[in-house]
Amino acid sequence: MSEFSVFLKEAIETSGYSIYSLAKEINYDRATLTNQINGKRIMNKDVFLKILNFLNLTETDKSKLIGLFHKDIFYSDFETFSIIKASFENYSKASYLSPDINFSVPLNNDFKNHKTANISGKASILCSIKEIINCELKNEQPFIYFNFDPRNKELTSIIQSVYINNRNADIKSIVSFSTNKSDKTENFSKFISMLPLLLHGYCPYYFFSESNTLSEISILFPFYLITSEQLVLISSDFIKAIVISDKGVINTFKAEFIVKSDKCRQFRYESVKFYGIPDVFSACIDTQEKPQIYGFNEKFCALPFLTKEHLYHMFYEKLNNHAEVIEKLLNCYKKTSGFISFVPVESIKEFVETGKDEHTNNEYSSPLTMKQRIEVLQTIKQFIINGGEYYFVRKSDFFCDELTFDIMSDSKVIFFNNDNISDKSSMSVLTLPNGLLNELKHFFRSLKRSCYVLSKEDAVSEIDKSINYAEGLLY
Repeated sequence: MSEFSVFLKEAIETSGYSIYSLAKEINYDRATLTNQINGKRIMNKDVFLKILNFLNLTETDKSKLIGLFHKDIFYSDFETFSIIKASFENYSKASYLSPDINFSVPLNNDFKNHKTANISGKASILCSIKEIINCELKNEQPFIYFNFDPRNKELTSIIQSVYINNRNADIKSIVSFSTNKSDKTENFSKFISMLPLLLHGYCPYYFFSESNTLSEISILFPFYLITSEQLVLISSDFIKAIVISDKGVINTFKAEFIVKSDKCRQFRYESVKFYGIPDVFSACIDTQEKPQIYGFNEKFCALPFLTKEHLYHMFYEKLNNHAEVIEKLLNCYKKTSGFISFVPVESIKEFVETGKDEHTNNEYSSPLTMKQRIEVLQTIKQFIINGGEYYFVRKSDFFCDELTFDIMSDSKVIFFNNDNISDKSSMSVLTLPNGLLNELKHFFRSLKRSCYVLSKEDAVSEIDKSINYAEGLLY
């Protein structure tokens, strides 16, 4: 019997229920429930959530029970699921990356007069890197080459700042990913940490290898920074570094970097106006046998459920080629074999009040009428009732600030609310390594089975509340 089964049985008894009485309360077959509680059959999310609502548990015990339930249903994928979930929730912390880092700091280290210098401590290493970059940027043709781990937020922030404020500099970087299956969550964590860079249009080179490092010269110092005057070798834990001023050594690393980058692939970024999105959709869908869209939304997602009449109302006045764009968009959704979408339940009310979703919240669209908003909600409700994969999550349980995207293929993902772009009518299209998106798709397939997603019954209830609210505003 699993740890989940043992703890659940204790929780049922503590709450004053028997399996028989509990089955009666949730209107569920007693024999099936007995087998599920005893671990002979897998308990699905909806049944578990019904049980959870009836049990009189402390918040601590409730959280523990939810964790054990996820551990039970995800098996060996539980750790991967937990790490990726944490990566999403930490995205807002990663997106803090500031373009306004001050590099004009006093030069505390006289690197030029020493062929090598040892540095200890993260703070000292970061300070030295800033000093070296500041000196390099004063040159007529500065170049700065990085081999780095994007999970180091401070160093990633430095790269972003250099890129944004010094577009004339030759700034290149290489990120390594591992081919080992055991490192797949590590790869994903790197990708999430890189998003602020990618959404600013900075596209590092990347490669996959078993060693997960770039340089074969030193295993102890796998990461480095190269400028015309200094080479900084950085340990994997970012605790120790060696600054080298020897021109011969610098040129050797520079030559190695150039050879490696020529063999690497590069992330690709493209800014696309809203009216160009159907072309991106179409190009992705036409290359797949059974195209499926995975959507993760900071706010409400209505676009897939809009009719031709809805779309004409939204875009007739402000989009010159609205007829062509609308036809292409509708054809794209017809070609898909389905889509999986995750939406904050709190966003339904905002959609009722504004008449726009995250995908159409731009200068080209007008709000839907209140009657049309009700029609969309009714369509989504019926879609969920019929088994459609439209899922609601509560922000308190699972939420990622400033992140709305659709996975269109094995390598294409579209970000709809990129705050790094002042023109809100533009979307960001990223081309990524296939493995990163496959891992993300797998995570979403797991997420829909988790307790963070509302049950079908609760989802329908929330939509009904919003329809009633909308009808009250209408009449």
